[in-house]
Amino acid sequence: MSLPARRTNTRFTALVLSVVALACSPASAVAPPAGNTIVKAHAEPATAAAASVETIDALVTDATNQPLAGVLVTFTVTSGGGSIAPATATTAPNGIASAQWTLGAAANTDNRATATVAMASGSPLVYLTHTNAAPAFQLANLTAGEFHACGLAVDVAYCWGSNAHGEIGKGVIDPAPDTRPVAVAGGLHFKAIAAGRNHTCGITLAGATYCWGDKALLGTGVVEPADRPNPSLISSVQFWDAISVGFNSTCAIAATTHFVWCWGNNVFGQLGDGPTTTPLGPVQIASVNTFTAIAVGEQYACGIATAGGVYCWGLNNNGQLGDGSTTQHLTPTLVAGSSTFTVRIATGVRHTCAVDASSHVWCWGIDANGELGDGATTQRLVPVATAAGLAYSAIAAGSGGSNHTCGITSTQLNCWGRNSDGQLGDGTSGIDRLVPTQVAGGGAWLEVVAGNGFSCAANTSHVVSCWGHSSLGSLGDGTTLARLVPTPILPP
Repeated sequence: MSLPARRTNTRFTALVLSVVALACSPASAVAPPAGNTIVKAHAEPATAAAASVETIDALVTDATNQPLAGVLVTFTVTSGGGSIAPATATTAPNGIASAQWTLGAAANTDNRATATVAMASGSPLVYLTHTNAAPAFQLANLTAGEFHACGLAVDVAYCWGSNAHGEIGKGVIDPAPDTRPVAVAGGLHFKAIAAGRNHTCGITLAGATYCWGDKALLGTGVVEPADRPNPSLISSVQFWDAISVGFNSTCAIAATTHFVWCWGNNVFGQLGDGPTTTPLGPVQIASVNTFTAIAVGEQYACGIATAGGVYCWGLNNNGQLGDGSTTQHLTPTLVAGSSTFTVRIATGVRHTCAVDASSHVWCWGIDANGELGDGATTQRLVPVATAAGLAYSAIAAGSGGSNHTCGITSTQLNCWGRNSDGQLGDGTSGIDRLVPTQVAGGGAWLEVVAGNGFSCAANTSHVVSCWGHSSLGSLGDGTTLARLVPTPILPP
């Protein structure tokens, strides 16, 4: 007997296949039906720091505005660089999926990301955050050598420019200039720093003095076999308050006694101790005076005595010692009429300037390019007042062959003298100025320093700009281009 054909239950089969398909599909996400909506659960920040990590999230709801769980959300970076993780996420029971968005490293840039849900209204969501401008690199205690400059970022020393002798202090000697600031090696913390022609010195927070650069000028007490690109402790065990570095010598004021000690080359008596022999370490100048300020120029030095008056010693071929003669002095000699010069002192190549108790500037010495600021080009063997009688809070004299001077008044920054490389910052070059002339750009300034053919200044926000000659990177702006007006230095 033949049996009847077996009937297939198609409804049952379809149900089993549906269950199997559901069991085999990913449990982490469901296909959203039409009518779903995607919105931002929280707004992204309008601005943020470059490379910062921000949380972005998306809320998925159904047609009745109820949160949907298990919906797949895709996050994507679309501009500005950076990254996002995870790239996909499923919504939680509250309907929200989140991701960590790492913004791009570029400052002052729009960063965009999206969140996408298939068939959802509002998809893709677009997130937009603008990275803030890079924070300004701030320096204080500026100093300029012949072809390099330095400053302190709180208590960390940074230098830029020529490094042929290790004067930058970055740990290596490099014939190529450093055109932007680099940190001085060794991890020391400084309260003062001073730059010369081929060497630099600094006083640590603890009062110890370290020098680096030209092997003959470091004051370590021994014959150095080679130039030192790392800070080296000077041989004296004293603590120090102030320091100044010149062409080939250094002087510092002892913290406890306030006597001045000097070291380095002494061919012209610039160490002030009486003989012209060059010691290996610091020697005390031949003076019973204590001092409040010290400035070292090219083979001479000057200081403001605690009791009043400015004393100078060393080379005097152009009257830079200010005693009315051109006679070299091996020990400190009083500058004529300097009893009121109690505020500031600055030494250059062959000229000197000081600020008196009324904040007026007086200068003396060579005046080939108008660096004395009195409207003439006449060498002065005694101090002469600069033109206009302005009150100055800071003063600086150029090194090397620069022959220029700069100063800060309550309202402006002025420079005068030689302008061969645009070091006066007034937008011109090759035009010397015989009287104080305002530096271009205006602004409010705290500090000014002058090197060989260049100048640098810090504004009231401690942002540093430089101008003038830069073939060895002395302007710190990442180039070796001359600048005729103040140009901000770059961060390290």
